[in-house]
Amino acid sequence: MPRLRFLALPIGCLAAPAIAGPQSDGQAWLNANAAGPIAGRLRASGEVTTRIGHASSGLYEVEMVALLGVDLGHGATLWGGFVHDPTYLDGHPIRTEERFREQVTAPLGTLAGGKLSGRMRIEQRWIDGRAGTGWRVRPWLRWSLPVARTVALNLSHESFIDLNATGWGQRAGYDRMRNTITLSHPIARGVSLEGGYLNQYSFRPGRDQIAHVATLALGYSW
Repeated sequence: MPRLRFLALPIGCLAAPAIAGPQSDGQAWLNANAAGPIAGRLRASGEVTTRIGHASSGLYEVEMVALLGVDLGHGATLWGGFVHDPTYLDGHPIRTEERFREQVTAPLGTLAGGKLSGRMRIEQRWIDGRAGTGWRVRPWLRWSLPVARTVALNLSHESFIDLNATGWGQRAGYDRMRNTITLSHPIARGVSLEGGYLNQYSFRPGRDQIAHVATLALGYSW
């Protein structure tokens, strides 16, 4: 018996990484967005993102965003606005998150034949009916390379960094990252379609979470 217990120890150590590996989920995110100038240097933007996941038995989030922006020149824009974000489980609403959002977007030059662009986003988050405001920053970088006459290959990375902890669940520190690869193509005047794959890795106590996401976005610019 002692010998069997001794042999079981290394076997258990080998099995531990698999047991503690990230929880995986297959998802689909559908996005519709529109943006353009409204008066002088003033711009407006709106978008709706619907998220569907296997682990949530279907629809689990509908994110609605409205922003106003000011053209700073040289392609840079300063934005501010509001996010309404109800979430669901098994088809039933579970909570509603609200956010104020501020961000600046700008071109960052070229790299290896592709265009670089960036965004620095700051958010103040709260949950309806719960006390406490969570502060978060989300730096984002995108590289876009033409691969055909009207098709572009796009790679992007976004980090989510929580600046404080709240009683409703936000923890201070590096929360998650999103990495994407997509193809984009104009389908009409001012209208574009972009689709591909997004990998979201979330750092959680106990077991991390990883989402494999099929994405499709319809964009309109006026």
